[in-house]
Amino acid sequence: MSQPSAIELPAPAAKQLGVPATGKAKVRYADNRRASRTVVENVRVDLLGRHGNFRAIVEPRRPTQRARLFLVG
Repeated sequence: MSQPSAIELPAPAAKQLGVPATGKAKVRYADNRRASRTVVENVRVDLLGRHGNFRAIVEPRRPTQRARLFLVG
């Protein structure tokens, strides 16, 4: 059974990768702030011998420049 997943990608990484923007997504943070963020597609992740292509939400002001993968479900 596959689970839905989401990736948060820092804006500088999205720009460097050249992934295409496909729209906007509304997000809600743990402190209940809400925002609209750009969504990009074709983000390929290789991890432990496996890979997948994902959509990602671009985070423009992330203090750490790491991509984060969330498994939901």
